This record gives sequence, structure tokens and C-alpha cells, in this order.
Amino acid sequence: MATLAMTLLGPLLVTHTGHTLTAFRSARALALLAYLAVNAGRPQRREVLAGLLWPERPDRVALHHLRYTLSYLRTAIGDRVASPPFLLVSRESIQLNPAGDCWLDVQDFLSSTGHLCARHELAAAAWSGTETLESAVALYRGPFLEGFSLRGSPAFEEWILYQRERFHRQALGALQRLAVLYEVRAELDWAEACMQRYVELEPWEEAAHRHLMRLLAWGGRRSAALAQYEACRRLLARDLGVDPAPQTRALFDCIRAGERPAAETGQTTGAIPAPSLPVAPPSAGRERGQAALDGFLDRALAGQGQAAPDIAQLYADLAALRASGTFASLPVLLSLLAEAYLCTGQAQKGLPLVDEALALAEQSEARPCLAEMHRLRADLRRAAGDTQ
Repeated sequence: MATLAMTLLGPLLVTHTGHTLTAFRSARALALLAYLAVNAGRPQRREVLAGLLWPERPDRVALHHLRYTLSYLRTAIGDRVASPPFLLVSRESIQLNPAGDCWLDVQDFLSSTGHLCARHELAAAAWSGTETLESAVALYRGPFLEGFSLRGSPAFEEWILYQRERFHRQALGALQRLAVLYEVRAELDWAEACMQRYVELEPWEEAAHRHLMRLLAWGGRRSAALAQYEACRRLLARDLGVDPAPQTRALFDCIRAGERPAAETGQTTGAIPAPSLPVAPPSAGRERGQAALDGFLDRALAGQGQAAPDIAQLYADLAALRASGTFASLPVLLSLLAEAYLCTGQAQKGLPLVDEALALAEQSEARPCLAEMHRLRADLRRAAGDTQ
């Protein structure tokens, strides 16, 4: 067991030698620790951290607050007596020490879900074991930093929302892959359990309800499958004011008639679906442009048989966002397109896109995403053979 353990998926929990730590002087000390944990091993410049946590204060005052908050934090986690220390602190930057005896659930979760664009052949993967994905699903106890907020720091709040959606999408991807693996192995009870959890996390996604209905019907639980349709219908009517889609109604009619439903097109063929791409952090005044980005994310979730994003459609989303005249989400959408090129072995085409994303992010509300964009750029350069 690690000396210092941090659980960020679900309510924030920090323990030291198995004992819960509660002696944090302020919410900002916890916010600083969480931010360092997500960016583990990468130095964070003091002026960036100060601006993130005290955005309304003058630079010198914000840096002063950061200095005192860091001192309280180090005392709370026992950093000064740890060997090696949990934090690496210099005059310019602060980071979580990669050599420190520290366990992070987010680090294990991302390691277990694998790279966003990883492809696995279904026939081989079905028999290779499911332990890694099961571990990821178990680690996802709830939304990132559930119930935590930081008043007076809109940039940090946006960062939380961005990370929350990022981990949520990764969890959905892990559950979806795991359900497909169990399905191929004819372990329908386990597949049902995965899709039940998926529906709990994403209750308005009809494709997930249909997948669960099929699994229940294939397992001989016809009444449960029909009840699932009714639960879906009531939910859509109550929360969205719409009826189920024609294909959902057709599946209901098929099961009610006692027929065995066929697999939905693309559901269990080809590659196991990759987790959906993360969305941009929300910001004021971006409603029109966000519709294009949301449209892409909806298609990514619905494309259960796709192993990589549709680049042509993503370009159409990008054009719609530019035409909207609202550019807050543009850096992240450019990054998604660059990621798509990385997925499809066209890293050279992605480099100018991520460069544009970085330039825009420096001047926009996407600054909390800069670290992720820089990592993407490094991946693209390695894949393109660019070592400059």
C-alpha cells in the first residue's frame, strides 16, 4: 500500500498510511493537490497555478497565497518528512514527485483504459482476459471530484468539468468494450451488468438501452427486456419530452412477439469501440458553436463499431464551428481532429492542427487544456518522426 493515496474519481479522498487526511486548511489546498495529481510528474509553473486558483487577485498577491497554501498542503500530507518527498518544489514550479510513494486512482484508471485510439481485434481480445478493463470500471466510483467546487475560480471550475467529462467518457468506453467482450464469450450476465452500469451513467442514450434489451432477451429474460424498454420510454418522456426512436420501438415489438432480436448493425463486429473523445470545458457565450462539437460527440458515442473518428465529419463539425463565429471550443475541436489523424496513422497532417489549437488556447478559455494539447503534440511528433 502506498504511503499517500488519492482517490479523485468520486468524492475526493486522501489517505496517509491508510488514515483519512482531513487537516487541509482550505478548499484551495485540496484543489492544488487534485490539479497536481491529474498532471502527475509534470512541473506546473507557479504563476499558472496562482492564476488558476486566485484569478481575481493581482499576480503578486496570488503568488503569495499560493506560497502559504503550498506550505499548509505539505504539512497536511506529511511531505516534509517523506523520503522521497511527495512533491518536488522549486522557485519556478511545483509537481507531484514521480518517485514518491503515492498512489493515484486516475493514473491507474487511465492506464487500464488504454490509449484513446487503441485498436484490439475482437476475436483475439475476447479470450485474452478482461481483468484490465474490470479494474478500470471498479476504479470509477463516480464523477471526477464529485461534490467539489471552488468559488471564485471559474477557470478551475471549467477544468473540473472538462476532466469530469473526460473520465466519464473513458468509463463509458471501458464498460462498452467490456460488455462486448463478455457478449462474445457468451457470458451474458456479466455483459448485462456492464450495460446496466452504462445506462445508469448515461441514462438518455437509447443505443445503450437497446443493447441492454438485446442482452436480456438473449439471456431468456424477455419480461426484463420489455421492462427495460418501458423504463427507457418513461425516462425520455419525462426528461426530454420525446418518444423512443423507431429502432427502439421496433426492437420492443420484436421481443414482445417472442422473436430473437438480431444484433444491431456494428454492435459486435469489427474492432472493439474506442472510448469517446473528451469534450471541451463549457464556457459562457459558446452555445451556437458548441452544437457542432456536441454533434460530433453524439456520433462518436453512437458509432459502436467504429475504431476511429470520422475525419470527414469532424472537418464538417469544424467548419460549422468556425461559421458560428464562436471560437471558445475551437482549440479542443482542432485537437480532436489532430487526434483523429494520429489514430489513423496520418500524424503529419495533425501537427499543424494541434499547433493552431495551442496558439488559440493560449488566448482563450481552453488554457486548462494546454497540458493535454502539449502531450498530443509530442505524440504526433514522435509518430511523424519529427525529433526537432
